[in-house]
Amino acid sequence: MQAACGSTYARKIKGGTQLSKASTNTTLPNRTPTSKDAIGRDCEKPDAEAHSTQRRSPLQRMQRCLDKLGIPLTVAWTPNSNSAKHGEIESGFLIIYDKTETEAWATLEHEVYEWKLREVTCVYRTVINSLIESVEKLTYSRKEAFLESLPHVSEVIRKEKQRPDRSPRIPYASSQRKIKH
Repeated sequence: MQAACGSTYARKIKGGTQLSKASTNTTLPNRTPTSKDAIGRDCEKPDAEAHSTQRRSPLQRMQRCLDKLGIPLTVAWTPNSNSAKHGEIESGFLIIYDKTETEAWATLEHEVYEWKLREVTCVYRTVINSLIESVEKLTYSRKEAFLESLPHVSEVIRKEKQRPDRSPRIPYASSQRKIKH
């Protein structure tokens, strides 16, 4: 079975489910199935060359759904009643924690919708990140201009402070109009 991220299968190992991907092995820690039935489900190796009349396991059928939809994820079904989540997408894997097959299929559907929704919302993230970058550049250039003007401001104030006072009144005081309220 080929997905965008390579050929992958899940098999049971002591202390969790090991996901084998090409020559890389990744172990999901503390994800031990709690029933004999669950162990059978997450241990099966999807076989792309299985005869069409042979019944596929739920894990194989779930993976086949992702492959048909062009979603470059690998399904791992590791029932875990202690998980606060039904499933999640992490490091190229769609991990399902539900115990029953019915719940697992519902979680798969939910996670597929979420994956597809990311394609829509990524436009907003791109726009927002571009906006943030533009604001940061503008803020930086204004800060630099401000810092460059400080020596000039200090010099003007210092020179004016040292200049002898020649007039007893404030310049432009007579030209100011009184504002009526």
